[in-house]
Amino acid sequence: MENEKKTKGSARRKLRLGLLLAVVAVGTGSLALSQRIAARLDRLVAVAVDGGGRRVVIANANLRADSSFDWQMPPTFTTDDLRTLLDAGAGVRNASIVNELPWRQIEVEGVAYRPGTVLGSDERYPDVMGLSFVAGSFFSAQDVSSRAKTAAISERAAVILYGDAASAVGKSFRADRNIFVIRRAGGAPSERQESSFDSYTISGVYRDVTEFERDAFDIPDYIIPYTTMFPEGMSRIPFVRTFAARVDSRDLSQVEAGLRSSLAQAKDDEVKLTVWEGSLGFGGATSVDRVRRSLKSLSLVAQLFGLAILAVASFGIVSAMMAEAAERKREFAIKRALGLTAFGAALELCAGGVRLAAFGALFGFAVATAAGNAAVASLSPFLEALGVSGGDLGGGFLEPRTLLAPLSAVAFAALFSLLPALRSSSQAIAEGLNE
Repeated sequence: MENEKKTKGSARRKLRLGLLLAVVAVGTGSLALSQRIAARLDRLVAVAVDGGGRRVVIANANLRADSSFDWQMPPTFTTDDLRTLLDAGAGVRNASIVNELPWRQIEVEGVAYRPGTVLGSDERYPDVMGLSFVAGSFFSAQDVSSRAKTAAISERAAVILYGDAASAVGKSFRADRNIFVIRRAGGAPSERQESSFDSYTISGVYRDVTEFERDAFDIPDYIIPYTTMFPEGMSRIPFVRTFAARVDSRDLSQVEAGLRSSLAQAKDDEVKLTVWEGSLGFGGATSVDRVRRSLKSLSLVAQLFGLAILAVASFGIVSAMMAEAAERKREFAIKRALGLTAFGAALELCAGGVRLAAFGALFGFAVATAAGNAAVASLSPFLEALGVSGGDLGGGFLEPRTLLAPLSAVAFAALFSLLPALRSSSQAIAEGLNE
């Protein structure tokens, strides 16, 4: 009868400890997954959205209520205003001239391709947009001033046109710029003709940006010196309508007011000006800020969800350790009678709980790490609703932040094991021996 009682007690103890392991594993795994998701979301905000400061467009126009532009005609922006923007003290960290160009097609070895957005800019554009190069380099200030027919293209464009990035550098392509020019022969009437193809030499290939950056900021696959937009034979007109810039964290209305004041002083006249975050084609759009706030909120919810599950698991640790302390009351009474202190008995009981919790935490962490990419991929529908691709999350197999999960689980186990252990070990030895 006594043996049967001990067998049942041993079975109950094993079941209880097994449940403790499972509870800790689930809590740790949930927190690890939530931290992994939060880390990816935070990285998306820090790198793709806010890396190096917010990316804005500064336009020589006022924005109407219907989001259309009231452009200043003729434009009052010039190349000299770049220095005015930087020196205005309005939070502009860097800036470059940008103009979208209407290319209809390009040709490589007789094969025609239809390009996406083509941008004319200056040598500052890579720094403003955070472009890094996998082969060659961006065109120089000298290329801009001399109207050199050079171009920088994206890695994906290089692969399509030439097979790989390294093979693209130094190669040329022809571009139909779709620009109409006026030609006059002597005293003959003006004749409107379409410009011919121009040949551009590739100076460098930049690393592909994320889909979010490409869509939200119109980072194109083809960038040329903005000065080449003027056809041969036409005198160079130094007009500028828009700048791309990096600004600090101050409100954009403050940035706009500061720039407007500085430009008005420099030109002794009122200047039409609008500053917005995003791409050239969507004046005043707040989609970037909406994405930023949504991603941060989603990250916070993920972290709170993981912490909540681990907190619930911690109550399971308390229950399991209280039962463990009750069953081992006689054992510890005997040890105390033989010289073990009450604190030593509490530490021994607590250490056992921590070891079990640590094993469960490591198991839960391993499972969560293995399933991490699948969990992150599950965010794709939410990200697509925000206009962000799930592939933009990036990251490696292990996120350092997820290590907080097993450490937190062990810390909770130590805290919640110590409380019942101290209570049990503080009871009188005689009471324990009577169990």
